[in-house]
Parts: sequence; structure tokens; C-alpha cells
Amino acid sequence: MTFLRRRGAGIERDAYAAMHRGALTQASAHFGLLLDRQPKNATYHYMRGLAHKYLRDWPTSLEHNV
Repeated sequence: MTFLRRRGAGIERDAYAAMHRGALTQASAHFGLLLDRQPKNATYHYMRGLAHKYLRDWPTSLEHNV
């Protein structure tokens, strides 16, 4: 496994951990980093949109879930 792939796995782990503990802004930032690497990943878009839904940031939520 390459360094970048391991780093991506760490970012993904951190993103889900942040969601779990309710650190929604941090989770969104992590999912944003993941989307920079994989812009067509539907799961990352969904999770980032979900974080923004909970933050009541409707425009960003819709951007990632439509």
C-alpha cells in the first residue's frame, strides 16, 4: 500500500470518527479532502451532505446529495 493510499484510509477513518462524535465541521473537512482525491465517490458526497444537513447548511447539503 502506498503512502498516499494509507493516508487516505486515515482521513476516511478520521472523517467517520468525527461524524460519530458529532464533530460535523471537522467531518465535512475530512470528507472534502477525500472528495479532492475521489470527486465522483457517491458515499463521500452523501456523508459530506449529511454532515451539512445536521449543521442545517441546506445549500451545501443539497449540493452533495442531489
